[in-house]
Amino acid sequence: MSSTPHVTSNSTHVPDTTRSSTAESSTPQNVASTPNTMPTPSATSNPNAASITNTPDTSKSNPVPTTAPTPVATATPVPKPQSTPTPTPTASGAALTVQITDLPSQVQNNSNQTVNVVTNTGNTTVVLNVNYSVSNDSYTSASQTTDSTGKATISWRVHSSKVPNNNVVATLIAVATDPNGQKAQSPSYQVAVVK
Repeated sequence: MSSTPHVTSNSTHVPDTTRSSTAESSTPQNVASTPNTMPTPSATSNPNAASITNTPDTSKSNPVPTTAPTPVATATPVPKPQSTPTPTPTASGAALTVQITDLPSQVQNNSNQTVNVVTNTGNTTVVLNVNYSVSNDSYTSASQTTDSTGKATISWRVHSSKVPNNNVVATLIAVATDPNGQKAQSPSYQVAVVK
């Protein structure tokens, strides 16, 4: 009976890396598979995010000029001096003069006549005085005021109680008084009075 010789193997033991690599690959990686739980800033989670990210700051880039209101000057009313009426001075400062114009040479007794009087200034009061030669009769008219040209018309009621043979003569004199109180008398004018 023959014996089987024991064969000693000199081969080197090679570790089995297939299982270990497979195990490592099947083991989940914590870094890759672990979800990221850190909060991400968003517009909904941060109410101020929209105003910060979406609203441009134009206060420095585009300044809006402001204009100040212009003051309006107010006109101050200036009081006007009140004008007071002043007396009408005589022409060129000359003395007051008065005269009777356009007298007829004769008038009929008991008739009404008009006598024209002229002064060298307006607004002057004039009066007519009449005296008759053969009687004590006389006449003084109502006062009249001359116009701006110094003219006035005065009424004369002719009357003499005695008119013998057309020998009655009426003497007429006009008296004027200006606003300053200055007086003047006209020359005397004579007119025959007939029946």
